[in-house]
Amino acid sequence: MTLSLSPSRSRLRRALTGGVALLLAAGGGALLLDGAAYAATGSSVLLGRLNAADAPTVVRTTAAGPALRLLTATTAAPPFTTNATGRVAHLDADKVDGLDAGAIVARARTDVDAARLGGRTSAELLAAVPVPRFDMVRSSVAQSANPGYSPGVLSAAGATPGSYIVRGTVTIPCGAGGPGGYVVDVLRVQSAIDVAALLDGLVVPASSCGSAVPVAARTSMTSTSRLLVRVLDVDAGQLVTAPLSIRLEGVPAASRL
Repeated sequence: MTLSLSPSRSRLRRALTGGVALLLAAGGGALLLDGAAYAATGSSVLLGRLNAADAPTVVRTTAAGPALRLLTATTAAPPFTTNATGRVAHLDADKVDGLDAGAIVARARTDVDAARLGGRTSAELLAAVPVPRFDMVRSSVAQSANPGYSPGVLSAAGATPGSYIVRGTVTIPCGAGGPGGYVVDVLRVQSAIDVAALLDGLVVPASSCGSAVPVAARTSMTSTSRLLVRVLDVDAGQLVTAPLSIRLEGVPAASRL
């Protein structure tokens, strides 16, 4: 007996046969792609697989906002990695190692405050830097004549020999003189015949009474040198007899402090 199929059944058989062939072909292709795990130039990008191309891959968006979003399982995971060491133009980061620009500057300023400078510790540096060798502080002293030196002798003996910058202040109380003001002299005395004027005739107006008047000079000192401070009343032509406040220090000139 001969079995004949209707035209509609013939079409159904061809469709089924073609569909099976297509599935087999697709399945074989999928197996090949899984085995190679590779997509070449012109192919679609395979997620989780190796993709290679001989030209750059460009992702462009026509809408506002980013062209690409990279999400990771945790926020601590890096969004991407690279084996390149070249610099990427226009790639700006808000933070470096979790620090913003202000924190990086603060960290840099802290790091330069090192325990050693030039191989020496802070204690060694302090020992090497010249420090004041002597000071002369008279909070309230009245001047008196001293034959052989100069009226108003104030001692600052015991200095280490060397060149010094002598600096400090002299305060003259108000009411100590007339409206003409005062004259301040500072001398370095080595002996009765070895007297050097450090500050000769500094004119101080009467309006400066009660204020600390700055004085500064440079001189050489020995262990037997003495500093003399003399304040004259211009109107009376004699020493100011009211108590003076005098604060001087001798700093080695090499220290430039």
